[in-house]
Amino acid sequence: MSGTILLVIAYAAAAVFLVAFTLKALKIASLPVHLRWELAPVAHEGSKAKYGGSYFEEFEWWTKPREVSMAGELKVMIPEILFLVALWEHNRKLWRSSFPFHFGLYLVIASTMLMIAAAILIGVLPSLASLHHLLRTGAAVLGVAGLCLGILGALGLLWKRLSLPELREYTARADIFNLGFFVVAFGSALLNFLTADRSFFQVSSFIDNLVKFRLETLPGAEPGAGLLPGRLDHWCRWPQPPRKQCWPRTPYECAGRELDRVQSLAHVFVPI
Repeated sequence: MSGTILLVIAYAAAAVFLVAFTLKALKIASLPVHLRWELAPVAHEGSKAKYGGSYFEEFEWWTKPREVSMAGELKVMIPEILFLVALWEHNRKLWRSSFPFHFGLYLVIASTMLMIAAAILIGVLPSLASLHHLLRTGAAVLGVAGLCLGILGALGLLWKRLSLPELREYTARADIFNLGFFVVAFGSALLNFLTADRSFFQVSSFIDNLVKFRLETLPGAEPGAGLLPGRLDHWCRWPQPPRKQCWPRTPYECAGRELDRVQSLAHVFVPI
């Protein structure tokens, strides 16, 4: 599939998302106001949050200014969103699969944001090539880690939903499809990294074209070493079959096997 078709698909997907999101938001906004039902403790209640209180305790509360603590709300929200604290406390077995899946998603999103930032940076300030390379390196590290965690977590959740009776009863076909989709999508991305785009050059070029609205064919994989640190880059290399060797008497003895790589020097082994 050409890079131009991929870009068109990406723009179409973004358009469908924006339209669906807008329609859903308008639908929710047009519905009647739901019943207020607070689950104490409410993190943004300020000083009353530590004992599970509410501003409803105050006599004629509607006549008094309401105390709201954004810091208290973030103190509860950030650990819950990033680390699934409540699931860790109440269902640790499920947390072992759910946490790597969700944290892997966050890392993939962060990797995408870094690639977008790199594309914008190189367009605005082309002289900052070193910072551009640093962002691409960070995107590669976060992306590979996120893909691995996402696949591991999705497989774990898929197995639990299919094997555990307490989860099987609440598992719909859509849940199985979603987890299977993530396994296939993340697996194909990781396989592409291991076999074709170890430097993240192609995916970075795709994001660059996406940001700059350039319908261009994607270049081939960037030659040379990958972006990951040396030891990690070594372990991420896809195993290659052993190369054959020949003792060329003439430059054309190994006909049909990359003749341009056969050296004319005598008495040396030449890898083909």
